Amino acid sequence: MTAKGTRQWMIVFLCAAFVLAAATAGAQDRKIAVAADGPEIDASISERTARAPFILFFDGSGNLLESVENPITVDRRAGHEMAEWLAVEQVDAIIGGAIGPRMGQALAARQIQGIEKSGSVREAVKDVLE
Repeated sequence: MTAKGTRQWMIVFLCAAFVLAAATAGAQDRKIAVAADGPEIDASISERTARAPFILFFDGSGNLLESVENPITVDRRAGHEMAEWLAVEQVDAIIGGAIGPRMGQALAARQIQGIEKSGSVREAVKDVLE
């Protein structure tokens, strides 16, 4: 093989390795929020997504990063406020029991995926990451 051919194969190999590394890193950099009725991973998903008592944050591997009391206390525009807060927290998706149309629009405007689920937080996160 010529030096030019070797160089071309090396470039192709490096590009493929870079693409694979970027795809793997992207999945692990993912941050998911879950609206929950309690602060633990075995809590139930809250039916009231924007007004859930707790928000749990997970990484792209399903590891619990943090559990916080929901800071959104407004009665009106709670979905909009939640979407703004999640954008600041750099969340890629939120799992909740019910995501209304206004909250859905606010999430979409910030490139945050809204996922409606019921059951336990643990199972919902596992299901979303599969």
